Amino acid sequence: MSYSGQEAKFIGGVQEITPEELEKEAEMLTLLESGSARSRDSVIRMLRSKDEATKIAAAEALDQVGWQPSTATEYAAYAMARGDLDGLVDAGE
Repeated sequence: MSYSGQEAKFIGGVQEITPEELEKEAEMLTLLESGSARSRDSVIRMLRSKDEATKIAAAEALDQVGWQPSTATEYAAYAMARGDLDGLVDAGE
């Protein structure tokens, strides 16, 4: 299950990505590729979206550009978006 309580779909042990998530991820990658700090910060803020697909897409896009959280708050938001409960516990330490 994902953090929001919605059941994730898995195919061959890999989580299925919806067309909506792919579209959002592509939009976020375009923002990140602009190289501006403002665009990067916008995508980082999307990790805290109420929309599950937006959070997942933001995390995927940030992964693709090699982003690493620089604060505990960013780390926690990223861990939640990835469904990484162990990472979320680590962020609280």
